[in-house]
Amino acid sequence: MPSSVPPTQHFPGAQQKYDIPLIAGDNVFLGDVIGRYLSAIHAANRSLMYPSTDSNDPAPISGGLFRMKKGQPFTATYRYHETLIVLEGSFIVSDDSGNQSTAAAGDIYWIPKGATVTIGTDDYGLAFYTAQRMKRT
Repeated sequence: MPSSVPPTQHFPGAQQKYDIPLIAGDNVFLGDVIGRYLSAIHAANRSLMYPSTDSNDPAPISGGLFRMKKGQPFTATYRYHETLIVLEGSFIVSDDSGNQSTAAAGDIYWIPKGATVTIGTDDYGLAFYTAQRMKRT
């Protein structure tokens, strides 16, 4: 009898192959690699995008790459919970409650829904993120 659970998926070389879209200024790049909502900004990378298999999931998980070069910090108010795992370089992260820290490769952040967060870097940083984005109606 076939399982109703989809098989696991492996995406070889995604970190090196995916051309992360520029989203702010000339130094902030972000794009889902895995997720249900693949926006028009990802059109050039569609062959490297992997939509989730369950289009009825009310709270799908997305994951992608965030890269930042030295320059203007990036501030966002999060509409969903997110985790950020630093892969390379470092980030300076501050939030609206006054917390500030510097993260290096191997460090993990949890960003709660509703938080306003500012991210910068003294040189360069690359991270993988996961986000629980509620289904749009």
